[in-house]
Amino acid sequence: MAGRHYKSERVKAESWSKRFEEDKRLGISFHIGIPGAIKLLLLISATVALFVVCPYLFHDMESMKVEKPLVTNNVLICAIPLAVMAALSVLRIRCSDTVQNGVTLTAFFLHPLLCMIAVEWINDTYTLQNASNISKWAINYLCYLLIMAFFFTIFRKISTAVLLTSFFSIIFFGVANYYVIQFRGTPVLPWDLSALGTAMDVVGGYEFMVTFPMAVSVIYAAAFWFIIAALVPKRTEVAKFRKRIERLASAAVCAVLIVLIFPVNLMNIMGYEVWAWDQETSGKLIGVAANFTGNMQFLAVEKPEGYSKEAVSEIAAQLDTEEEPAALGSPLKPPTIIAVMNESFVDLASVGEGRIELDNDNMPYIRSLIESSSTISGTAYSSVIGGDTCNSEYEFLTGNSTSFLPTGSKPYQQHVLNEQTSVVSILEEDYGYDTVAIHPGSKTAWNRDTAYEHFGFDKFVYSGIFDVLRETERSLVSDKSNYDQVIYEYENHEGDKPLFIFDVTIQNHGGYEYPGYPITSKIKGYEGDFPQTEQFMSVIKKSDDAFREFMDYFIKVKDPVLILFFGDHWPRLEDDFVELALGIDSIEEISVEDNIRRYQVPYLLWANYPLEKSEGDEISLNYLAGKMLRAAGMNISPYMEFLTGFEETFPVFSGIGMKDKTGDVYKQGSETPVEEYNELINKYAMLQYNQSFDAENKDNTLFEAKP
Repeated sequence: MAGRHYKSERVKAESWSKRFEEDKRLGISFHIGIPGAIKLLLLISATVALFVVCPYLFHDMESMKVEKPLVTNNVLICAIPLAVMAALSVLRIRCSDTVQNGVTLTAFFLHPLLCMIAVEWINDTYTLQNASNISKWAINYLCYLLIMAFFFTIFRKISTAVLLTSFFSIIFFGVANYYVIQFRGTPVLPWDLSALGTAMDVVGGYEFMVTFPMAVSVIYAAAFWFIIAALVPKRTEVAKFRKRIERLASAAVCAVLIVLIFPVNLMNIMGYEVWAWDQETSGKLIGVAANFTGNMQFLAVEKPEGYSKEAVSEIAAQLDTEEEPAALGSPLKPPTIIAVMNESFVDLASVGEGRIELDNDNMPYIRSLIESSSTISGTAYSSVIGGDTCNSEYEFLTGNSTSFLPTGSKPYQQHVLNEQTSVVSILEEDYGYDTVAIHPGSKTAWNRDTAYEHFGFDKFVYSGIFDVLRETERSLVSDKSNYDQVIYEYENHEGDKPLFIFDVTIQNHGGYEYPGYPITSKIKGYEGDFPQTEQFMSVIKKSDDAFREFMDYFIKVKDPVLILFFGDHWPRLEDDFVELALGIDSIEEISVEDNIRRYQVPYLLWANYPLEKSEGDEISLNYLAGKMLRAAGMNISPYMEFLTGFEETFPVFSGIGMKDKTGDVYKQGSETPVEEYNELINKYAMLQYNQSFDAENKDNTLFEAKP
């Protein structure tokens, strides 16, 4: 038995020795098989699709003309990795464990660098242009290395980790970030992940063109994966102990990077910080991944300096001694109140200050109301541009300012997570109103269904339950249909309670590249130079027409009616047009004073009873609800009284900047040279924190209407 056992062990040893000798030799064999044939078929199909989608791979991107040297270069750039992938589809490669381990280690640390270069190239950042800045490259590289380590820890297979890291980096940080900047003007931010459903609601209005960097990055990422998968195939004989060691090592790298990037805040230590007020430039300066991770530090809402229950009580006591703001209207009974927040409604001719002259006024009716002595009107300032409508809603409904929230916050997703006091709760609980919200999009867009419930709306009418015909403009529900639904709610309102309707439109949403849309307004001297702007202005003309019909209905109503109309934010238009409108040389070097003008939107308050003109024609959205209640002849809450007084010092206080009573403009988040101003701003922050983030110590009397 002993001899047999000895012989068996010797045979086994010889077998392993032979295998070891074979594994030391590189082996390459041709093997088409079914898997190889499938790979080739998929590769050919993908290649054909690529050149159908990206015909400009053979053209000059500027002139779209065929240029022989360019064609030759582009063909070579794309053909080499495609040929490599084709070859690897039909070749079987065998190499030693030592080579495989070396390839695994190399891929683990090299692939994050390649992903970083691809992402920065796709987004044309300064990080790639300034390759000598090692520290900036390092902080971005560590972000991609963290992604790689995470996927390797989960799957412990280098080819899978390479594939998933490529997909996440190039598609999310590269392609998605590029398009979001084009359409919204800001890069992808951490909290955007919760807004994917909202994005899909309006994605049809934009034109998506795959750029040359995108196409080449995807091709080379695929080729890299083919190489790794061929050199490091699935190894079933690797010991479990070794697998655990590799996974533990990868997990350790992952843990160290998480600590360095977040709690230690390595980016800050290295002298880089997020430009909260200009996220697009911030991403270009410090890199896409670094900007994204840097913004994650803003997820938590911090207590204002000196905040306490006692400090809030002191502010409340001060408010008790101050004179209440005067009413701006005196209806004989509680009026029907309708607040219309109109999507991307901007008076570009007014912003242009004479530089923009239209051949056909695109908002004659609303302009006539703004200029009328019977309305309260002027210029409001939003905190967002090109999107993030929910932020404008939040500021209007609550009186809060997004300047006190983490940079780039989407309040409906992040902060409106329980019952919130607002103008809705004041009207409903203190004045007995029925409250209705209307928006002709998906009910879950921006989590409106949840947020509106927390604000206390009795009813939410969304696209799926409209009672009127939903006509469209550029495939988006028209303002006319929106207003028809408002009228329907007014006419079918039952009971003796007065009615408040908050109507959010969608017609004017970007992008402005809808084929064949009739252009009715052009810029004199620049006809055809700004096609997106011209389409936008023509859409606004439709909006103006619809509002005229809407007002024609309520002008005839005998019972008291109060209507507030305001735009939610600027659209995303051509940079050259913005430079022309603002009278600046470069949008990339815009000053704080010029930049805040990109957030101007018109507002007006109309009633079928007399209104008192208020002081000043500039305001920000966080003050509008208080002004609306005063126009309805109502007492407002102590918090709104504070805001009315605060408005006298800061007529404009938005998430972008603040303008004081002397006209001086300050970047939001910075201290002013006037200590009294800074103390007042901190009081505002305390009241907002008490209202929204300190349920245990909330002073409800501050946020209810005074008896």
